[in-house]
Amino acid sequence: MGLTHENDLTFEQLRERFEDQLATAWDFTVAELDGEIVGLLALKIAENQIDQLFVSPEHKGQGIGKILLDHAKAQFPGGAWLSSAEKNYAAIEFYKRAGFVYVRTKPRPEYGRNDVIYEWRPD
Repeated sequence: MGLTHENDLTFEQLRERFEDQLATAWDFTVAELDGEIVGLLALKIAENQIDQLFVSPEHKGQGIGKILLDHAKAQFPGGAWLSSAEKNYAAIEFYKRAGFVYVRTKPRPEYGRNDVIYEWRPD
C-alpha cells in the first residue's frame, strides 16, 4: 500500500521522472499475472540500490513482492540498499523479514517526512 502526501508529484511529474529514470538509471522488471501488471521493480545497478518495489494492493500477500525482491538480490551478489518512508510500516516489516537491516534515518523535508535506509548483505 504505500503512502500519500500533499507534496506527492502530479501524474505528469511522475511520468517525466519515470521516463527519465528508465532512460538513464533503472533496470526495470514487471510482474505480470494473466496479462495484468501486478508489480514492478526498479533497480539502480551502478548504485547497488533497490529504488522502487511495488505490488498492486489487490495482489499483496501472494508472494509477488518476495519474487521481485529475490530477483533484486540476485542482481546484487555483494549486497544492496534501499530507502522507504519512515511511516511505511508494512514495507519496512517486509524488508526486515527479507534480511534487510536498518542503517539510518534521512530527513526528506521536500516531502514532509523522513526516509529510513536499509541494507542487505548476503550470508
